[in-house]
Amino acid sequence: MLMSEKRFDVKLIELLKDNLKFVDNTGELRRENIKNSAWDFDRELVNLLLSDEAIAAHFFDEVSDGRFIFNNKKFVEYFNSMNFIAKSHTRFKNKIRLTIDDKFLRERGEVALAFPYKDCVLEGGQTKEDDKRNEVFFNELIAKDEIARMLDPKVLTNWKRHTTTREEEVTEIKRDDKDIIRENLIIKGNNLIALACLEQQFRKQVKLIYIDPPFNTGGNKETFTYNNNFKHSTWLTFMKNRLELARELLSTDGFIAIAIDHNELFYLGALADEVFGRDNRLAVVSVVHQARGRWMDKGFSTSNEFMLVYAKTLGNNIKNVVIDEEKKKKFNLTDEKGKYYLKDYIVVQGGGGGTTREDKPESWYPIYVSKDLSKVSLEKVDDYEEVLPITDSGREMTWLTKPETFMKRFQSGEVVIERKGGKIVIYRKFREQQIITTHWKAPKYNATSHGTLLLAGLTQS
Repeated sequence: MLMSEKRFDVKLIELLKDNLKFVDNTGELRRENIKNSAWDFDRELVNLLLSDEAIAAHFFDEVSDGRFIFNNKKFVEYFNSMNFIAKSHTRFKNKIRLTIDDKFLRERGEVALAFPYKDCVLEGGQTKEDDKRNEVFFNELIAKDEIARMLDPKVLTNWKRHTTTREEEVTEIKRDDKDIIRENLIIKGNNLIALACLEQQFRKQVKLIYIDPPFNTGGNKETFTYNNNFKHSTWLTFMKNRLELARELLSTDGFIAIAIDHNELFYLGALADEVFGRDNRLAVVSVVHQARGRWMDKGFSTSNEFMLVYAKTLGNNIKNVVIDEEKKKKFNLTDEKGKYYLKDYIVVQGGGGGTTREDKPESWYPIYVSKDLSKVSLEKVDDYEEVLPITDSGREMTWLTKPETFMKRFQSGEVVIERKGGKIVIYRKFREQQIITTHWKAPKYNATSHGTLLLAGLTQS
C-alpha cells in the first residue's frame, strides 16, 4: 500500500460516509450494517469501494485477465481491525458475543442460517389445482437469465377499479407529480413476481410492508405445501426470496411486519435477522387472536400467533401510531401536523405523586403571558400575567420542561394557552402516539376473518 495505514483508514471512512446507507443519524458509520453488506456482496458497497483505485486494489483480487472479485473476508477483517475508538484502553469491542480467535462469529463469516437451495430463487408456481408439482429452483449464479426473465417487470392485465358502490374499468392509473402511483393496488398472482414488478416503481418508497406467508404447517390443500425432499428448506428459500425483495422496497424510515406461528418462528427469525439485520429487529409480538384456543390441536391448544417487526434503518422506531381504538378517541384535535389532545404543562403525575418544586427546582419558574394570550416571556413584562406551576389545590409542582425548551415549544406551535374561569392554563399538544405492547389480544387480529375473507370478495373474479 503506497499511502500510510492511517491515511488509508481515513480515506476508507470518508468513502463509506459518502453513502447515507452506511451512516447513522449522528454521522457515524453503521459498522454492523457495513459488515453485513460486505458478507452479502452488496452492490452499493462494492461499487463504492471500486470508485477509489487504491481501495479497490486492496480489497479486490484478480481471478483472471482483467477480472476481479471482491474479497469480502479481507475487507471485514481489515474493517474490524481499524481503530475507531482512539482513546480506548481495551482491545475488546463494546459487544458481548461468542468469538473464535478474537473474532466475533458473524465477522468470521462462519455463522449464518444455511439450508439447501439458499443460493436459489424458487419459481413458486404451485396452486391448489396443481398440488403435485415439483418446485423449480434457479441457482443465482448459473441461472441468471432464467431469474432475470422471471423477475423482469410484467404486463398486468384485467385491471378493475373497485369503488364503494361499483366496479369500473381502468383507463389510467392515478399518479402524483413525481409519476408515483397513488392508488391502492391489489395484485393477484405469484407474489414474488408481483414484488419484482413493483420494485422499479416503488424501490425505497414503501413505509410499511405486512406479509402473511404460508406457515408451513403441513396442513390440507388450503395450505401452501411442497412436494420435494427438502420441504423445510423450500419454505426458507421461498421466504428468503421475498424478504430480500421486500427490503429493497422499504424506505429508510420503513418497517416490515411478518406474521408466523410457532412452527417456523425460530427459523424465520434467524432468516429475517440475516436479511434485515439483528439490530433492526424491533419486536416479536404475540397476537392472541383466538383466546379459547383451537380445540382440535394435540397437546397445547394454540391461541396465538406471532408477528416479527423489523426497521429498515438502525435506530428507527415506530412512533405517532395508535392501534387501540379507545385510546385513538382521546386524540380529538387536529392541526397540520396531525392529531393530538391537550395535556396540562404542569407535571402532576410521576414517582411519589408528582414532581414538586423541591424535587426539581430548575423546572419551577414563572411564565409571563400577554392579555390576549398570544405572547409569552420568561422575563417580567408590564401588563403580562405571571403564571406558575401551581395546582388547583395549591401544590407547588413543576413545568414539564426547562425554560428554554418551553420557549422552543411555544414558538413551534406545540403549546396552547387558554383562560378557564379567570385562570390562565398552559397546555402542550400531546401528539397521537401509544406505547405499543408485545401482546395484542382481540378477535380483530384474526387474519382469516379480518384479512383473507375481506379480500376474497374483491379477488373472486
